[in-house]
Amino acid sequence: MRTAALCSLVLLAFLQSSTLLRIPLLGVTPDLVFLGVVAWTIVRGLREGAIAAFTGGLTLDLLSPGWLGSHALALLLVAALVAVVTAPLHRGNLLFPVLTALLGTIGYHLLLMALTGLLGRSGGLLALRVVLPLALVHGALMPLAYAASEGLDRRIRPRMRFG
Repeated sequence: MRTAALCSLVLLAFLQSSTLLRIPLLGVTPDLVFLGVVAWTIVRGLREGAIAAFTGGLTLDLLSPGWLGSHALALLLVAALVAVVTAPLHRGNLLFPVLTALLGTIGYHLLLMALTGLLGRSGGLLALRVVLPLALVHGALMPLAYAASEGLDRRIRPRMRFG
């Protein structure tokens, strides 16, 4: 994984955690790191998706008041599930990343609620009211995240030279 991809995820975490990005869509704030991790995992596979998940998740954990490691762990699990489920599927269809974002958002937030519940924090019912609108927002934003990931992949992937 190239430095540009890692820096992009750290930047997304800072944007997500800052007050600059508190522009709600359908009453929710998009999870940019989640979108980046899912898109990067679809484009580059499990290994780089896991690196992206750990980097973005740990940065989010360091910037948020929650439990250290909860975002990193949940994003690692999401990256693993996305890689396993999407590996045999054809990636040419734009509906594919959108559905992955919709279902992945629900799974990611259920994992976060379970982790925070195990660590003694509550708020799960309130969070459930946010998950469905957030899944719709993520589904709408995924084509942009996917296109950005494909563009970055084309830019950093080694080029084959002939002759």
